[in-house]
Amino acid sequence: MKQFALIFFLVGMLTNPIEGRAPTNPSLGILDISVAGLNYDPSQAANIVRAELTKLDRYTIFNREDIRFELDRQGMTISDCYAKACLVEVGKAISVRKMFSGSLDAIDGQILVSFRVIDVGSGQEELTFVQEYLNLPDQIHLIIQYAIKEMYGQPVDDAVFQRLTQKNNFENSINLPQTTRLNLSGPRMGVAVFAGQLGKTLQSNDEGGFNASNIMFQFGYQFEWTYLNEGNFQALFEFVPLITGFDQGKFFPSVSLLNGLRESRHGWEMALGPLFSLTKEATGYINELDEFVVNKPVPEGFKKTTRVDSRGDYTIKSAFILSVGKSFRSGNLNLPINVFYIPGKEGNHRFGISVGYNTKR
Repeated sequence: MKQFALIFFLVGMLTNPIEGRAPTNPSLGILDISVAGLNYDPSQAANIVRAELTKLDRYTIFNREDIRFELDRQGMTISDCYAKACLVEVGKAISVRKMFSGSLDAIDGQILVSFRVIDVGSGQEELTFVQEYLNLPDQIHLIIQYAIKEMYGQPVDDAVFQRLTQKNNFENSINLPQTTRLNLSGPRMGVAVFAGQLGKTLQSNDEGGFNASNIMFQFGYQFEWTYLNEGNFQALFEFVPLITGFDQGKFFPSVSLLNGLRESRHGWEMALGPLFSLTKEATGYINELDEFVVNKPVPEGFKKTTRVDSRGDYTIKSAFILSVGKSFRSGNLNLPINVFYIPGKEGNHRFGISVGYNTKR
């Protein structure tokens, strides 16, 4: 029997060497997290901290009920225990090695997060963390989650962190969680280039021409609504009335109805939809001299044609417009820059660039 016992002892030592055993995580107690200026319960904040620390698997965490039970058993009554001396006293009473404490304070549009870990044996702070976040009451859980990760050097999503901390970051579902319709309206101005026969007609001094340039200034206003705001993207509806050519004494009004998508992280966006413009058009034919003849019967062998002509009547024309752009941010000022393209038949394309400004609402 002694030989068998010795064999079992040796096998146990070989399969479970002392130096190979995983060290036990230090015990840690958490009471409440102080909350000021926010409609949030301190015990709720502490519960989120416990959950996030549990994910790190660095401590053996005592929950609130265990702490209260042990304190009641010892006849201790505490309230608002945030001071170091109080935390050390509680830590000794419940026999933990560490105590975690902290605060969330809403100050001047910011939430100041302050956390610390106190070593009960020495009574000293062994780890502290302080960070300012935007005042986003609906994102308290996410703020605490990121604060704990930063405190312990865990990786975080840089894009989400920027939205939690940077005041002038573009709007998104994190820093504007309740926003479903965000108005980013503002003036727009730019230039449009007319190609093909349309451009030639604009430049022509002949009968039917407009005696103008095929590059014209545009001015108008963009009315914009955000009807979907999720993650890094926003879905947009844009209503854009414009007047083209008034710099050359011409009047070419148009209206665009665009549906688009904006990438909130960098401000890139794309929009497309119908465009309706008021244009003078005439019906006629092109004779042997390549002249456009109107207000006369079309001779046999010639094709009846309708095109832009200063001798014609105003007509509402439809087209398709594609716009791509990027919005830049300077303080509370948005600076959108867009390029657009309007395809046309027989090479009568239009394209150009527009710039504008609006303020963050």
